[in-house]
Parts: sequence; structure tokens; C-alpha cells
Amino acid sequence: LNEVFLLHGTKPEFLLSLLKTGLNSRLCKSTGLFGGGIYLTEDCEKADQYCHPDIGPEDERLKDLHAELFRGCPHPDETLYYC
Repeated sequence: LNEVFLLHGTKPEFLLSLLKTGLNSRLCKSTGLFGGGIYLTEDCEKADQYCHPDIGPEDERLKDLHAELFRGCPHPDETLYYC
């Protein structure tokens, strides 16, 4: 089928927006090793280099993300990474 799973490492505060609206090349940085654009990889170790930790429920910026992901269940109280 010529299909592959591609990963994109990101900060937790951007995840909910990415899930709702998708990746938008107009919002990407204009710099990068290969120029401006959206970088995707098949290699989970490479995506992991761009992930930032979700340190838990004490981070107020992530309140909406946690409400959507955990839906009433408590945060697992461990550092999470999203890619």
C-alpha cells in the first residue's frame, strides 16, 4: 500500500491544536537544516529529540490538554512525552 507512519515531535502545549487542526506549514519556522517546513520522521528516536516533557497536572498551560486526553481520569503522575 506504500503507507508509513510518520512522527513529529512537539511541545505538549501545541499538541491539542495539532490534533484539532493538523500541521500547518504557514506556521512553521522559516529556518531549519533543510529550510522551512514541517519535519516528519519514521525514526522514533529522531522525533524524541524534539519532544518536550509534560510534567503533570501542576502545569496550568496544559489543563485543556489533560482534560481532553484523560477525560476525568487522573494524570498518571509521571513525565509524559508526545510525538
